[in-house]
Amino acid sequence: MLTPLPHVRSGRQVAPQSRTCPSLVPDRASLPLDDPDRLAAVAAVAPGASDASARFARLVQRARITSDADAAWLVLAEADAQRVLAADGDAPAPVGMRLPASDAPAVRAVRRGVVAFDRDDEARAALPVADRDGYSVGALVVSRSARRPWRPEEAAALAGLAEWAATELELVRENRERTGAEAASREAVLAATDLVFDFAEDGRIVAANPAARAVAGDAAAWAMQVVAPDHAPRWSEAFLTASANREPVEVEVVLARPDGRRVLARGRLRPRPADAPGTAVRAVLRDVTAERRTHDERERILATLEATTDIVAVMDGHARLTWLNAAGRRLLGLARDAEVAGTPLARLFAPDAWPVIETTALPSAVATGSWSGETQLRTADGRDVPASQVVIAHESARGGVWFLSTILRDITDRKRVEDDLREREARFRRLADASRDGVLVVDGGHIAEANAAAERLMGTASHGLD
Repeated sequence: MLTPLPHVRSGRQVAPQSRTCPSLVPDRASLPLDDPDRLAAVAAVAPGASDASARFARLVQRARITSDADAAWLVLAEADAQRVLAADGDAPAPVGMRLPASDAPAVRAVRRGVVAFDRDDEARAALPVADRDGYSVGALVVSRSARRPWRPEEAAALAGLAEWAATELELVRENRERTGAEAASREAVLAATDLVFDFAEDGRIVAANPAARAVAGDAAAWAMQVVAPDHAPRWSEAFLTASANREPVEVEVVLARPDGRRVLARGRLRPRPADAPGTAVRAVLRDVTAERRTHDERERILATLEATTDIVAVMDGHARLTWLNAAGRRLLGLARDAEVAGTPLARLFAPDAWPVIETTALPSAVATGSWSGETQLRTADGRDVPASQVVIAHESARGGVWFLSTILRDITDRKRVEDDLREREARFRRLADASRDGVLVVDGGHIAEANAAAERLMGTASHGLD
């Protein structure tokens, strides 16, 4: 049986709570020993063989000395037995010992759970130890041979020691969670596609994940064996800043592979990562070589499109512009940096030409992938300009049309040449037909043209001459 201790908080005696005040007792403190949630709480705080063993031993020793008891012990309340974490003095085997019930005659609510004692035995007292969620996970028990009341100062000290025991068990849980988190972090680093280097203060490589070793090579031992020489000064400055200021530093650096190839990497230098105590700086870099190459190629293409005299436009599926090159902006009378997104494509065309584009060109491009033909552009000053046009439908990887593009070329000069040629041909034909002399045009041994006089002389129409 368990004897009651006076109810104290911070050394002040407190009136015991009656059984009619169950609201002061946490619900989780009264769960049976075999409750799954309570057992999960016990497993979460259960220490290993070396976890806090010395501190647990000091704790029960202090509990025995403070209460002038013959024995003290700290137990975990497992499903069918009490696991002794530490004992001091002649502690009896706790097998079969029950935890103090939350509805015992004397119950006091405390921050980490309840303290409950039985009034029938003044020689033994047990203080429940609860976890941070209020589950009873064990007890601090003291026993003495003399039957005498527990003094208020003894009760206060034992209550504080029960709090200490709960704190130690929480530290066990936190250390286990932190260790698990650190292990998960290390596994994530090993599996990451990013390049992860851990460096000592002097720039020596302490660790590198497989992705980093694939770039740096297994023989690399120092940062300067990895960083390209022309980027070494910039790297050194960033490294020293991260190490000294204890703040992350964004970097872009070129790494030199053992085979001589260069890798452009972008990322961050992080000082003293929590999961690597011996590391001064961790570099987490991403290989952006292909990304930069794609970017540079895109920039070159854009520069070419901006420089061409052809009009190049990109639009969405609703025929609204998303991009227009310099030639197109000049056609519309727009400044080079003017916003064009959302502008209707129809603004580029003469009113009579747009219906053909809307009803024929765009649907044909969507259906077949492209369309080509001739149209009429409308300039900012109202002039109509003849143009050849190609419309291309760009497919999405998921299917369907992602966007449309079009290239338009001013064919005013070509049209002028064609018109001049037709005019000269018509003039020649009029002159030839008016001549009384026969006129023949021979191409490759064949008569291509003959005037009326020649046809009369030959007695046949020009298309019959050979």
